[in-house]
Formats: sequence, structure tokens, C-alpha cells
Amino acid sequence: MTSEQGFVFVTRCLSIFCLISAFVALSFLPPDILDAAHYWHLAHAEDEQIRMIATDSYLFRVFLLRSADLIFQAAFLIWAAGWFYRGSKNLRGFFGLE
Repeated sequence: MTSEQGFVFVTRCLSIFCLISAFVALSFLPPDILDAAHYWHLAHAEDEQIRMIATDSYLFRVFLLRSADLIFQAAFLIWAAGWFYRGSKNLRGFFGLE
């Protein structure tokens, strides 16, 4: 195996790893969105006491921020997978192929 073939193999493996990690991050997203929607629904309840508790809910903010974090994480991992797959000049320089 030449160094060029090894470089391609390593970068493609890293690309696959990033795609799998992005899929895992996105698989955690639906429960968090449903939990945030549950607290959003409680915030619009007709009972004043339930609405006050849900509006100031710590859990609503947690689920909303975690959902945003998972979306950002998946987007970054998909970008990184494309970067590894292309094998940019900076990456080639890191491995000493330039």
C-alpha cells in the first residue's frame, strides 16, 4: 500500500465515522423535540397555574437547547465528513503528503 492509498483509506474511514456519528446525533433528536413540544403545549394551557409552571420551565429550555446542540453537532459532523472525504491540501500537509 502506498502512502497515497493509505491517506485515502484513513480519510475515508474518518468520513464514515463522522457520518455515523451524525446519524447517532440525529437519532437522539426526536425525543427532545417531542419533550420540548410537550412543555410548549403546557405553556399554552388554559389553567393559569399549569401555564405559569410551564412558561418558567427549566426543562423546556434544556430540551430546546439540547435539540439545537444536536442539530449543530450533526451539521458539523456532516461538514467534517465531506472535508475528510475530499482530502484537502491542509489535510494532506498534516500527513506529510505535500
